[in-house]
Amino acid sequence: MLEKIKAFMGYGDEDDYEEYDEYYGEEDNRALQARPIQRETPVQEPKREIAHQVVVMKSNQFDDSSVVVDHLREGHTVVLNLQHTPVDLSRRMIDFISGAAYARDGHISQIAAGTFLIAPYNVDLEEEGKGRRYF
Repeated sequence: MLEKIKAFMGYGDEDDYEEYDEYYGEEDNRALQARPIQRETPVQEPKREIAHQVVVMKSNQFDDSSVVVDHLREGHTVVLNLQHTPVDLSRRMIDFISGAAYARDGHISQIAAGTFLIAPYNVDLEEEGKGRRYF
């Protein structure tokens, strides 16, 4: 019964393979079988290197001043929003951050009411009407 099913499905004699070898040549058949299987390699996206990092912070406590200085030491630019911070605390924070920026050859600049830009030495800023300024 199995032979009848094979014959019906086209899995008959071994003569079919011999005819193939005679037609294409046995060497061609071996060459086809000897080919290595080529597998697709996944495409990897190139890693993006961050040229410069800008950190945006909103603060209302003095302990955040040391976080700003840590970012500055790592070479990051920090935009610090102190709009909702009491005036006396804002002054203390700006004094502390300014001293650290000076020690690291960086600078601090007020860019809006209660908002400051703290940048390392290698960042330049061009202010409208004042020209290019290096921090």
